[in-house]
Amino acid sequence: GLLVIDSLFEATRSSNHRWLLPSLCTIFLAFDDPADPRPWSRDLCITATVGLFGAAGFSKLTASSFHGMPTAQWADGATLGWHLGPQGTWLAKYLVRHPIFLRLAACGTLAIE
Repeated sequence: GLLVIDSLFEATRSSNHRWLLPSLCTIFLAFDDPADPRPWSRDLCITATVGLFGAAGFSKLTASSFHGMPTAQWADGATLGWHLGPQGTWLAKYLVRHPIFLRLAACGTLAIE
């Protein structure tokens, strides 16, 4: 329980949830018996996924504002453009050059998370 709480806390502090989620699920599944799988390990993986993506969305809403209160400022695309930067992939460079697609991508990440 404490590991999950710590992981959720770290996810709100700009941790990379793309690495945190597989790590947590690996820990949960390691305690399960492959010969006789139980539903609790799968349920813990689903709970971790929901918690981490929710925390990542909340982090986007609070970290993109100066006062730390939830705002929709992430949706304007400026924060995402700053994170992508000029040294990104061809898709990142394309998004930075076209603000409408950058805004759509920012809104899409909020909707998913």
